[in-house]
Amino acid sequence: MKLEKRRKAEDMRKRGESIRVIASSLNLSKSTVSLWCRNIELSGTQKTVLKQKQKTASNNALQKYRTKIKNDKNRRIIRYRLQGKKDVRKISNQEYFIAGLALYWGEGYKKSRGEVGFTNSDPIIIQTTLHWFMRFYKIEKKDFILRVSINKLHEYRAREVERYWSEIAGIPLTQFTKISLIKTAQRKIYGNMREHFGTLRVKVRRGTNLLERIKGAITELGVQTAK
Repeated sequence: MKLEKRRKAEDMRKRGESIRVIASSLNLSKSTVSLWCRNIELSGTQKTVLKQKQKTASNNALQKYRTKIKNDKNRRIIRYRLQGKKDVRKISNQEYFIAGLALYWGEGYKKSRGEVGFTNSDPIIIQTTLHWFMRFYKIEKKDFILRVSINKLHEYRAREVERYWSEIAGIPLTQFTKISLIKTAQRKIYGNMREHFGTLRVKVRRGTNLLERIKGAITELGVQTAK
């Protein structure tokens, strides 16, 4: 049996098979196959073919590993998103107000000259905060002033970027001021430049009194949560 396996191993090696494939096919250790086939010299063509096979196998294994990691990540994201949904449940009107207030506390203008506004690159934050203003402070859409800021590298698609934010905010382009093109070097490199839309600044017209009202609510929120 051992002699028969050795002959098969030698024959496979002469045909240009790799030590790993031979060992796997004959249920042998790679060290045994290497020992049996140590005197068999592969031709240049066989070495080239074998190297290409090994490269393809390596690429396939890497792709399989990446797919597994991606699938595991997607399953994990779905699982935790469902858990997050359970954690939040259905929020009350008051909870929604506090959430928006905390968001403005972190992202909004507080030391400006009577200006109420905020800047962000997250579409969900933009939509949530705009809705919060309209719902709790009765701000009408016509009273918002918007401005896009993006690196000058994207100047060629400025209109596309403004249309994107107009759709996100649900506010016409007529309420957008001139786009701000940043001239400094862009720190983050995007795989697809067209997936980058810069940031959106949102301001409320005549917001002096509103700012003081929001700051008063923030102060009270801080007092109550610090107890």
